[in-house]
Amino acid sequence: MPSDWPNYTYSKLMDISVNIVKAVRNKVGIDFDIAIEIHRNMRPHEAIVFCKEIEQYKPYFVEDPIVPDSVLSMSNLSSKINLPLAVGERNAGIWEFKEYAELVKPGFFKPDIAVAGGITGVKKISDIAQAHHIKICPHNFQSPIATAACISVAISSPAWDVQESVDEDLSPRKDITDEVIKLKDGWYYPSNKPGLGINFNEDSVKKYPFIQANHPPEMKDDGSIAIN
Repeated sequence: MPSDWPNYTYSKLMDISVNIVKAVRNKVGIDFDIAIEIHRNMRPHEAIVFCKEIEQYKPYFVEDPIVPDSVLSMSNLSSKINLPLAVGERNAGIWEFKEYAELVKPGFFKPDIAVAGGITGVKKISDIAQAHHIKICPHNFQSPIATAACISVAISSPAWDVQESVDEDLSPRKDITDEVIKLKDGWYYPSNKPGLGINFNEDSVKKYPFIQANHPPEMKDDGSIAIN
């Protein structure tokens, strides 16, 4: 998306967004699944129009089109579109996922193992997903430790579908543990070592001290905040 998107008109922004999806589908063809991450940057009425416009391009799912604060708003959105939603990366408890399953009926849950109760919490969420024919595609942007934990849950969860991950063979990620579980031909395989199969490198804490991130919101020309 162009950097000056906050100042676009509604119609121009919608047109550009739809054309991006169209361009990707035309480039990769029909033998390649595409997933669309909105990152909570649309209001419900915008998301409804957008999802209807891109339905013809058959996305695998549309992730977090609106903020997750209201399950009822997400449910209303879901009832008006014909695409699978992916929700849950900002949600922390099994009760929220239970409400999503019953009211929103998404195609995918995206629990973050560092947010939603760790291995035990995500295993419970996976059971809720399985009972409602929902797939699991966990949000995973934390570390090699989180990836290893996801893999441990995945091997016992029939609902598990796609394992999100980032390039962990780069510093500082690769320095956090004694080894990194790597993709092999597009697949993750569980370690045959005890526990998660990796060990935490305590020296990495000194080498990479915590630094508070600063991500100011996008602003419009009139000084108002562009993100919901």
